[in-house]
Amino acid sequence: MTRIKIIALVCSLVIAACSATSCSLQKNTETKKASIKDICSEHMEKDGDTTQAQDMEIDIDEQRLTENALELIASCNCLRVEENMEVLQFNDKLMEAAKERARELAVSFSNTRPDGHDGKTIVTEYIPTAKPTSESIISCCETSSKDMKTIFNTLRDDKKSKARMLNANDKYMGVGLYYDYKNGYKYTYISIIYCNDI
Repeated sequence: MTRIKIIALVCSLVIAACSATSCSLQKNTETKKASIKDICSEHMEKDGDTTQAQDMEIDIDEQRLTENALELIASCNCLRVEENMEVLQFNDKLMEAAKERARELAVSFSNTRPDGHDGKTIVTEYIPTAKPTSESIISCCETSSKDMKTIFNTLRDDKKSKARMLNANDKYMGVGLYYDYKNGYKYTYISIIYCNDI
C-alpha cells in the first residue's frame, strides 16, 4: 500500500470517528529544534553527499504537503459533521488540480489565475465533467509558525470561507499546498476548491 493511500485511509478513519463522537481533532505541533535540512545534512554528512540530502528534504516536503492537505479535509469534514451535514469526498485528480492551483498562487496570489481565468476553472482541466463552485486561498510564511490547525481556524473564522466549507450543495473538495522559497524564507500557498459534482 502506498504512503498516500495509507494517509488517505487514516483520514477516512478520522472522518468516521468524527461522525461517532463530538469530533475533536488534535495534532502535535511541537516545533522541532532542528530543521529538515539540518537533519538531512547530518544524516548524509558521513558520505559527503549534499545533493542526496537536498533530495531527501524535497521528499519530506512532498510528504508533508500530502499529510497537511488531508488534515485540512478532515478538519473541514469534522466541522460539517458538527453541523449535521454530509462529509465532502475527494479524489486524486481533484487533489492534483488543487495542488497545481497552489503553484499558481506562488506566481500570482489571487482568485484569478495567471492566464486571467477564474481560479476554480483549473479543475476542469483535470476533470472535464467537474462542476467547481468556489475556491478559498491562503498563504503564510514560515516565520508565522502557522500549523494546519491554525490555518483551519483562520478559514473557519472567516465568514466567506466558512460558508464555502458548509455549502450544502457541494459534495467534493480538493486541497493543494505548495512550498516556495523566497529571500531565505519558506512560504506556503494553499488552494481549497469545492465542487458539487465531478
